[in-house]
Amino acid sequence: MGLSGNPDIATYLTEYLGRERVVPGKMVEDLGKRWLLKEIWIKKYPVCFMQHRHIDMIIALKKEQNLSFDDVEAIEVHARRSREEACNRPDPKTEGDLQFSFQHNMAVAMMCGDITLEYITPAAVTDPKWREAWKKVQYIVDYPPGAPGGSIQEPARIVVRMKDGRSFIRERQFPIGHPKEPLTPGQFQEFFDKFSKGILSGKDNQKTSQFILNLEKMENVRELMDILRMAG
Repeated sequence: MGLSGNPDIATYLTEYLGRERVVPGKMVEDLGKRWLLKEIWIKKYPVCFMQHRHIDMIIALKKEQNLSFDDVEAIEVHARRSREEACNRPDPKTEGDLQFSFQHNMAVAMMCGDITLEYITPAAVTDPKWREAWKKVQYIVDYPPGAPGGSIQEPARIVVRMKDGRSFIRERQFPIGHPKEPLTPGQFQEFFDKFSKGILSGKDNQKTSQFILNLEKMENVRELMDILRMAG
């Protein structure tokens, strides 16, 4: 039907994970009943997933209160998990560091109201504007010694302190795009447009998004795959 995959996936997984962890029957027992596409997290920003809840809160707060980065005294990131330490990078040195830097991405979110690939570049590493902005973002450890560092244990917490004395405190358990807070079709379209810009033509963008939104109604996915293959 135009969509294919590894013809011997069980052998591949067995060699990769070990025989005891691969049970082919379980891989297909819910086939047609359980749709894993409805259980995945949608990555809305081109940065580490551990920051997405915080970014969601910053963007929402900026819109709700019409905040200007110039009026912000400090943005506090209250770390609830030890793994978040990987994103405490107050002095990014590389493009990769920017993707894992609370300091950079909280500043970008508050200043620009979004995070796109244009803010994750080698030039941004040395840009005086961003280097000065990073100083406003404080990483504060809130978890006790020995706290688990894996899956989400506590809501993400931020505090935005303004120069006029106001403070805004926000908490969020799940990022927008998590199965418990799924994106609406309109939000899907918005993010699809943002990230396909410059890759797909306007006509192909519209056609591709409609194909994806109506995938279960398609009898053959070859036209969709042809568009994506040509774009790549």
